[in-house]
Amino acid sequence: MLPNLNHHPLVESRSICFCFPYHEESGVPILFARMANALAAKEKDRQIYVIDYADGATARNLLPLENIHLIVFEDGKTVTPPRDAILVMQSFVPYYWPKELTVEPETRLFFWSLHPDNFVPSLLPLPGLRYLPGRYFGLYKALSVLYPGLLGRLRQFVRLLNAHHALSFMDQTNADATARHLFLDVEVDSFLPVPAENRNPAARKDAGKSLDQGLSFCWVGRLANEKANILAYTLHKLSSLASELNQKMVYHIVGGGPSRAYLEENAPAHAQFEVVFHGAIDHRDLDAFLLKEVDIMTAMGTSALEGAKLGIPTILLDYSSLPVKKDYRFRFLFDTINYDLGHLITDRDFSPGNTTLRDMVLAIKKDYSLYSTKSRSYFDNSHDLAHVVELFAGRVGASTLTFGAIEKKIFKKPSLLVVYNKLRGLKT
Repeated sequence: MLPNLNHHPLVESRSICFCFPYHEESGVPILFARMANALAAKEKDRQIYVIDYADGATARNLLPLENIHLIVFEDGKTVTPPRDAILVMQSFVPYYWPKELTVEPETRLFFWSLHPDNFVPSLLPLPGLRYLPGRYFGLYKALSVLYPGLLGRLRQFVRLLNAHHALSFMDQTNADATARHLFLDVEVDSFLPVPAENRNPAARKDAGKSLDQGLSFCWVGRLANEKANILAYTLHKLSSLASELNQKMVYHIVGGGPSRAYLEENAPAHAQFEVVFHGAIDHRDLDAFLLKEVDIMTAMGTSALEGAKLGIPTILLDYSSLPVKKDYRFRFLFDTINYDLGHLITDRDFSPGNTTLRDMVLAIKKDYSLYSTKSRSYFDNSHDLAHVVELFAGRVGASTLTFGAIEKKIFKKPSLLVVYNKLRGLKT
């Protein structure tokens, strides 16, 4: 059991301050904006603060409510959250604490783990090599013996957060990744799943339409390497299925990123199969597009929820930094366990000769209404914004961790990272 390092009296407050300064619209800033808007709209007497660039992604998506306050973040300039507000941040390795962010010792903290690598340190911070330990755990484990101090500090940090109820994981995958890479038993009483906003709960996909003339599929999300590999695999599987069934299939890809060119060059195309690249679609226009154009979603992360909330049958995809070559086993969103919306593909995700994707597509064609209802029900019971906001407010309010309770050594950068940053011309 950790000693109670919380020497500073807890400041009672219902105010919350979100901090994620970032320009590009992506998962975390949109999530924080949704949570801030929902909390402020639901509880008019609760003050909500957001630390972001003046034109940052979170700031751009805030509602003009009297109890939402933007604290402008500027590179190189000190910024401080209100002393009596609970500071909410995405989990991260603490040696990357923003140098601009100064926090009063009495300020309470809460961390939300929203990516499996949030607590995973870079053990090979060298040009062209830094991502290898993430791809090959055997290499990560071998390198870990060189970093006993760093890993010890990270374990101490996670234990401290848990002891003060200041940490929640979005799903089992995030908790498992933290435990595995820190060689730590991570205790999780319950999860804090990510939500999706259902701006029009009455909007539902027409479950009575005929699918005999054709099927339309969709991916929504950033086209990055670890996502593009499973997406490319899925495209080829569906292309083969379209030929086998002699049925027209169209696959819509919504989103951009560094792997778009690779996917465009390698996307299969024939008389029965077509891939359409749409680029980014504003999230405010996405619902209308999905309702009009899409029969089945194949996606990961919160993008999978965008289809499920509309009653679109949703098939989950997992991610891989390497090309997917074995027989991957697909699964429905509503069959996932402990809110897992996508994990690193391992041998456990393969089953030789399996026909899961074919079976799922045929099942959806046979009874679209059933799989539409199952997808929507899973969303309503697990990821609906109002449901998650209620959970979130309770978890954040339960945190007893103050900034002053974190020992300064926790923020120490590993020596190799300091050297690497100097070589890159970055400030350490």
